[in-house]
Amino acid sequence: MKSMLRMLSMLVLLGAGIALAADQKAPSKDAMAHAKSMAMKERADMMDKTKAIDAQVSKAMTTASAMQGESAKELNAQLADLQKQVKALNAQLAAAPKYFDEPTQSSLKP
Repeated sequence: MKSMLRMLSMLVLLGAGIALAADQKAPSKDAMAHAKSMAMKERADMMDKTKAIDAQVSKAMTTASAMQGESAKELNAQLADLQKQVKALNAQLAAAPKYFDEPTQSSLKP
């Protein structure tokens, strides 16, 4: 009798554990919407920062172009490379994110 009760209680606990695990695996639509909203805000913030950096690099290039000498040429080349990388980053951020819209086809899939 006691062993039957123990077996029954173990089955109930096991069933409850499986139900809890299954419930926690699937994120709710609200959680996904919140995550998407936060990702979009973070993306917009990064785009604003890259635009500000691009403007600062442009000002630095204007200043460096007025300078003379070999080191000025090197500085100009480095600033041009930095500006190229910032523009590439901005273009990447501006591309439509697909992770939340098409998670199975995203290259960011974990």
